[in-house]
Amino acid sequence: MGDMKKCIACFKELGFKPKVDDFESKLIMQKTVYLLESAGIKLGYGFGLYIRGAYSPDLTRELYAHQEAVQKLEGSRQLTSEEIKIVSEFKEVFGDLKPSLLEISATYALLRESGLDEGKAIRKLKEM
Repeated sequence: MGDMKKCIACFKELGFKPKVDDFESKLIMQKTVYLLESAGIKLGYGFGLYIRGAYSPDLTRELYAHQEAVQKLEGSRQLTSEEIKIVSEFKEVFGDLKPSLLEISATYALLRESGLDEGKAIRKLKEM
């Protein structure tokens, strides 16, 4: 099981206001959680490669199970100074959280993590 309270703290730190029933918002949440996990924040969700890249069914279930808290950014979890640094660096790179950029970045990162070298990962990404 993942750490939804820490996810909410990350969304809050990013200034992102999630809407669980909105497709674009869910895409942003999925890719953001994957990329923050890849950057070193332990959020505890497993991801696989799906049609639109990195995706966690467990994260989706928890987003719906905690929909009110997610959308109101409610939670008592505090990020560590290292986690805040990671979120700040993420925000510098991804700024306004464009879904297409997050989707491409998360998919590439997942392909590389799965063992594909740079060239093969880029080719697979173009195919997708």
